[in-house]
Amino acid sequence: MSLFKFEGKTNTIPIGLPISNVQIYIFDKYLNHVPIGIPGEIYIGGYGLARGYLNRPDLTRERFIETSFGRLYKTGDLGKFLSDGDIEYLGRTDNQIKLRGFRIELGEIEAAFVSHPNVREAAVIVCNDSLSQKHIVAYLVLNRVIDNPKELPDFLKSKLPDYMVPDSFVFLDKLPMTPNGKVDRNDLPKPDNFGIVSGYVAPQTETEKLLSDMWKEILDRKQVGIYDNFFEIGGHSMSATLFVSRLRAKKNIDVKVRSLFEYPVLKDFSEYIDTIRNILEKNQKICDPSNDFDEIEI
Repeated sequence: MSLFKFEGKTNTIPIGLPISNVQIYIFDKYLNHVPIGIPGEIYIGGYGLARGYLNRPDLTRERFIETSFGRLYKTGDLGKFLSDGDIEYLGRTDNQIKLRGFRIELGEIEAAFVSHPNVREAAVIVCNDSLSQKHIVAYLVLNRVIDNPKELPDFLKSKLPDYMVPDSFVFLDKLPMTPNGKVDRNDLPKPDNFGIVSGYVAPQTETEKLLSDMWKEILDRKQVGIYDNFFEIGGHSMSATLFVSRLRAKKNIDVKVRSLFEYPVLKDFSEYIDTIRNILEKNQKICDPSNDFDEIEI
């Protein structure tokens, strides 16, 4: 199950309270208690706790851990305490992927989303674009329309590393469900564009148009405006390397990959390219034997 719902807007049934002589804890990834209403991983302790897995010492070490609260079992289940003390089950933590060298728990991203007061439901999957590059896509059901498109990405960045922030956000009236009440991932619509779409301003200069066309091709987008950020509309280190390589091969413009990290907004990168071109043109004039000037200051 990977359906997360905001407290007060849920129709799921709480799993209740622990029985006698059993302790239930809900921790974050640092084994700190999470506040009421905030998702975390469920740990179990008490007299009924097993010694471990039979003939599986590696799994025993992974799941049965020593803490300041005693020996606990790491369940791999996500949940949260409700205000009356009951526990609501939210899904599994082991929906793990590997993307661009990082191991990412999709359930952790979903849990972070529902800690936002305006997010009612959340599901996160990985989609491939036309170039077979993987993108994290979030499907959200909101309590109200969000005026600022950067609100949710900025909220996620305050809670998760940048590489865990989805490339695309898709807003739905409700999440598609299977007959047994789970999110139907196969029925989630593929986004039209990979990336967070902000206010679109069309490119004006020759360089801006060149960069816009190349970014659209590499990032599989229908449009790229001058205020779009390469890394916020689906770009990453591999696509940045591909872009710089194509820029060099097709247009004989030689720049370092790090320059795109320094100037990730199309308008800024365009001005950076134009500045380089102007300097090169001045240098060519200086080196021209027909130049009558004895000295030129750049």
